[in-house]
Amino acid sequence: MEDQWAVGQAEWVGHPLFVRFNTSVQDGRLKGDYPIKVGFALQFHSPSAEGLPGEEEMEQLGEIEELMEEYLGSDGVLVLVLTTGGMREVIFYVRPDTDIAGVHKRLMAEVTSHEIQCMGKKEPEWDSYYVFVGE
Repeated sequence: MEDQWAVGQAEWVGHPLFVRFNTSVQDGRLKGDYPIKVGFALQFHSPSAEGLPGEEEMEQLGEIEELMEEYLGSDGVLVLVLTTGGMREVIFYVRPDTDIAGVHKRLMAEVTSHEIQCMGKKEPEWDSYYVFVGE
């Protein structure tokens, strides 16, 4: 089954915040299998006055996101993409035994267009997701 997505917009620190979220996981059925939040942050090279990427950079970001999904495979589920203030954060929830550092290292070796920062933490109730989506 293919994931279903929705988009929203808000404001964050005076900048537009664009949120793309996976509605297919909103019912919480996957929380127990994927209790660890992993966020990948990418800074934009030349953001607009609104803090958004240009068309070419948007394509690069899409390709990077696809690599993230490929490298995590069935160990991760993409739930949120946040774009604001000259950066994008791509948020997954992953299985406990996922090699997060290995995925990050592989991404850094493969992606030459952007620096990729990575953070992982236990978040079994998916708090970050539900802040934006609601329960």
